Amino acid sequence: MHQRPEIGVAKLLFTPICYVIKHTNKTSKKEIYYRFCCLLLIEFSEMANLNLEIITKNIFKLLDYSGLTDIMFANILGISEKQLRLINSDEAEFNIDNINKACEFFALSLSKINNDDVDIDNTFREKLASKHKNNIEFSSLLALRPSIRHAIRFVLLQYPKFKNDGLIVSEIENVFLEKGWRYTSGYISTGMTRNSEFVKVKGKLIKNGKKVNVYTATK
Repeated sequence: MHQRPEIGVAKLLFTPICYVIKHTNKTSKKEIYYRFCCLLLIEFSEMANLNLEIITKNIFKLLDYSGLTDIMFANILGISEKQLRLINSDEAEFNIDNINKACEFFALSLSKINNDDVDIDNTFREKLASKHKNNIEFSSLLALRPSIRHAIRFVLLQYPKFKNDGLIVSEIENVFLEKGWRYTSGYISTGMTRNSEFVKVKGKLIKNGKKVNVYTATK
């Protein structure tokens, strides 16, 4: 993905023009022109300094830490889940509206997500829930169970018995239930397979006459 300073140029021009039209009957032409130029310069200055590659990387990192599923986040941005996946695979790009909506949800300024060093920790989801407690749109999403990837990365990998001895799917299911998160055994098994950068099969054991996988952390 290449840096695109020109991202959102259409909106860059559209926003101040709308402002001018709205205030045409209330302000002198000279004042309108002055405001138009100021808005245009501010917008252009902000857009020219954007690094879309860094912003995209940070948005997906923040999404991971937030625990929202792809479909939840896509709905916030006003795009399809397919479009979000295309962006994640470098086949499409976020536009400025997408980025602004992401900033609103993550409660971070554009300048912060345009920086390589984003301040984030494992309690990010809880912090977001606290910040959005009076915003029903966001708080309702954060009250739901997180993505299986988030559950694995931020709960299961912190569970000592999982790291030291390994757990079978039914035991992993109980770990998540302690947090109030219900996932089916099949969903957990698929999650283990799809998140092989975090988990691996340690071995096998016989449970109720069936051979089952014992999973543990990769590191």
